[in-house]
Amino acid sequence: MNLFSYLSLLFFLLSWGCGNILVAQNLRFERGQILDSLPVMESKETYALYIPTSYTEENPSSIIFIFDPVGRGRTGIHPFLKASETYGHILVCSNDSRNGPYERNIAVVNRLFATIFQTFTIDEQRVYLSGFSGGARLATTIAVMTGKIAGVVSCGSGFSPNALQIPTMTRKFSYVGIVGDRDMNFQELFRVGALFSKFGINNEILTFEGEHRWPSSEIVLRAFDWLELQDVLSNKFRMKDTVMLAALHRNYQAGLQFERKGAPLAAVNEYDRVLRMFRPYFNLDTVRLTIKRLRKEKAFKIAVSKNEKIKKEEEKIRERFEMRFFSELNNNATMTDTIWWVEEFQKIKKIYIKSPDPAFQKMGERIINAMNAVTYETGEEALRNLAVSKALYCHHLRVLLLPEQSYPYFQLARDYALQNNLDKTLKYLALAVAKGFTAKERVLSTAEFKKYHQDPKFQKLLERL
Repeated sequence: MNLFSYLSLLFFLLSWGCGNILVAQNLRFERGQILDSLPVMESKETYALYIPTSYTEENPSSIIFIFDPVGRGRTGIHPFLKASETYGHILVCSNDSRNGPYERNIAVVNRLFATIFQTFTIDEQRVYLSGFSGGARLATTIAVMTGKIAGVVSCGSGFSPNALQIPTMTRKFSYVGIVGDRDMNFQELFRVGALFSKFGINNEILTFEGEHRWPSSEIVLRAFDWLELQDVLSNKFRMKDTVMLAALHRNYQAGLQFERKGAPLAAVNEYDRVLRMFRPYFNLDTVRLTIKRLRKEKAFKIAVSKNEKIKKEEEKIRERFEMRFFSELNNNATMTDTIWWVEEFQKIKKIYIKSPDPAFQKMGERIINAMNAVTYETGEEALRNLAVSKALYCHHLRVLLLPEQSYPYFQLARDYALQNNLDKTLKYLALAVAKGFTAKERVLSTAEFKKYHQDPKFQKLLERL
């Protein structure tokens, strides 16, 4: 990212006045409905908007800016609806920020912020950011760059690897990481939490059962329960007793559910969080005694030991896979010799994914999901750089990883079209169709295939879609 892009965003955000942002338009929007494709000023960009039913123009409002990795505004807003109605946050999600160059995304964010701050009266002390996957890294980057963000809810990813975009002791904000227990970034979020604690950055990590996806509205609400309490402690916000009691009940129930499922480690983690959140406001002796009892149980000690074993094994396997992958990639390897990868993937499936222990199953899935992500992202980067042989290597490896999914075969067909290899283009496009690919318009609109539109074999294949 160039210096101008950084300074542009910093100048805009640091120009927030003392008190509240002034309102230029005060336009009226329907409350309690997701409004999509609203125009961003001085651009062709759009955003989705949700205004809580409690919103009034007279009072400055808190706001959550949301970043979806593929620019789906409506999709990005859905998980935040309960938090919006509970705590009165305006929700805004860009339809144009997406995974890609930071220079472009920062420009999109600048225009979006300018539009929103000229449309609504915003409480400058209660601006929150959130995102999923690459959108989460973008949200954290903006918080680091500006130093003007109250809190970040980072879903499915940590922060940018760029040294200038890593949080520090002087660029602080409250942080909640949310990640699925099958997400390839599961362990990363816990490392982020540990690092932030060293920096003195208040943080919590919440988990849910699932893969790399947006979390549910229930767990997002719990993230904002915690963020709101941070604002209460810093006197930015006053929470009604009934609202705080409801938040206590929600978070206590999360621990109770794990305890009833026979998951003592997860239960203790949730009960510990309840103590950290609500100890200043309620007598929680019962919760403390429950934690003490669970920590003495044999099942808890076994779970702690197993958790540590899984963390070490997972890190070791992923490091070995990634070292092999990048070594082969950088040495112009082809996928003519796949024996090593086939054997290794079979081991992961046999030892971990087919294990009777759900914890090891999830570990195996995280490893496969991690390799899927790295081959996809590296393959896309290779294509942007016109390195077709590297893209072929990545996409052949994806076929080994995900033999029943159609899209890796489609990617290979596109790669071979770039090499003007009609036979292999048709072969892998036919395999994609056999695996369930049905997007005829996607095939017709793919630039690499246009030179084959009049070919009889290609036309016959299209008839199957």
